[in-house]
Amino acid sequence: MRARSSNADPPGVARLSRDVSAAVTRKTPGETRLAGAVRVLGPLLPEAAPALADACARLVRRRASARPLFVAGAEALLEAEHDDGAALAESGLTTGEDIPLGLCAAAARSRASSLDAPLTRLAASKQAHLAYGAELALAARGAARGARLAELGPRLRESSRIAVIEQVVVPLVDGATLAPSAAPHLAILRDAERHLGRWLALAELAHRSGDPGPLVEAEARSRAGSASSRVSWALLAWALRGGPPPKARPTFDLLARLSDRPTTKKDLSFLHRLGQARVPEIEALLRATMGDGALVELDAVRAARALALNYDHDGARARLIEAAEGRRDATRGPATAALFDLGERERALTHAGELMEARATSAFAWGALVQLASIGRARGPLLTERVARALSGGA
Repeated sequence: MRARSSNADPPGVARLSRDVSAAVTRKTPGETRLAGAVRVLGPLLPEAAPALADACARLVRRRASARPLFVAGAEALLEAEHDDGAALAESGLTTGEDIPLGLCAAAARSRASSLDAPLTRLAASKQAHLAYGAELALAARGAARGARLAELGPRLRESSRIAVIEQVVVPLVDGATLAPSAAPHLAILRDAERHLGRWLALAELAHRSGDPGPLVEAEARSRAGSASSRVSWALLAWALRGGPPPKARPTFDLLARLSDRPTTKKDLSFLHRLGQARVPEIEALLRATMGDGALVELDAVRAARALALNYDHDGARARLIEAAEGRRDATRGPATAALFDLGERERALTHAGELMEARATSAFAWGALVQLASIGRARGPLLTERVARALSGGA
């Protein structure tokens, strides 16, 4: 089944528009997954922008701009540089006490000059986490030097610091930079952070913005302490520096500590980062993650993709084909995207057509993404960390 290539009716626009409009009227437990679909598909579907703008405007009128759907819709409109995006984001940033922190990250990546004023007002908020997020956004936009970060950092409680990292810093790590004068002030949060994965998110943003401090610290710590501590810091230094990775054999427990998402189920995002870099020492961990049976979890699909793409694993491709042909919504979508990444485009498009008819929002979104990639609207690898998080209901 080939994707429709008509620019008047691109894959996914009708379903996405309909689902977003219905969700405003009736909030459901699946809103986070729909918000993820909006984040991924919205910027690729300008034809859906009127429906997204209407939904966001209705949420503003209902004083519901803190809902995930509003933040995702505003973010997609800003990324697509839609005319209503900046006005809606400004409304969300000035709604009173219930301002969504994640909107600061969306505003930070926008070029709309009209957002400077509401961000500046928010940076003076008595709520330290909102003020910090707004100041970060201004520093990323080049509209402030970030001096207030030094004042606001010590005022953040632990829960507020974690919220800022998860909702503002982590999204900005994906390509944004701060004003060079602002980057060193992130050291205040790093010094207070005990979790290595969140430390790394702060470090990556500062390092990309020209601050040498995080790399110096990571390299120094990689030469001191216990053996597991040295390995952890050596991997953090590699994540900042790039180049050849350290010759180390990390464990699942160690890699889970390097994720910015500590969960009861060990998060393996750092393992997938190492797999993408073709690190030989983690092939056994990737094989263990893929397992011997059917691919029943997203991590198993991602491990199979890495093994097929980067490690010449004979059976991984066949396992992905089997998963894409299955009925498990959690894996058939990402498996289809993985096959597209591996060059199995005709096969992937066949499964994408089936996914487009699925009731599950995430399955539909994976199918639409593959079809949009086939007509050139989505470029680069499809099964990435950002997309996987969004379509699995994460940030």
